[in-house]
Amino acid sequence: MERLIQMGLLYDFYAPLLTEKQRQIAEEYYFHNLSLGEIAEEEKTSRQAVHDLLQRTEELLLKYEERLGLYRSYCERRKVRNRLAEGLSRLERLLPAELAEARGLLRELKEALELLVEKEEGQEDLA
Repeated sequence: MERLIQMGLLYDFYAPLLTEKQRQIAEEYYFHNLSLGEIAEEEKTSRQAVHDLLQRTEELLLKYEERLGLYRSYCERRKVRNRLAEGLSRLERLLPAELAEARGLLRELKEALELLVEKEEGQEDLA
């Protein structure tokens, strides 16, 4: 199961670098949960041919990640964003009520961070 999740995530980042056939078979297998036999039947080919294509596709995805590191970079950025958001929230809770201006500024920073996250995630969805 972990392998399927890993390949699905790598697919999200590197699908544009795959051929149309690789994308089609990978989507059927990883996202539509079709078996090799079901895909082979749909494609009018052998189960072995589908297996081989998926193997090559997985190797390519891993190779792209090794060289480009887009997923690794995404995970690192996400950790930093989460730490920032958590820190801002904690700081806001710690400030006394009379420091309303500081609370307002913290709220603005949190909103700016959330907008950044939404924008970045929107760009990742387009990839």
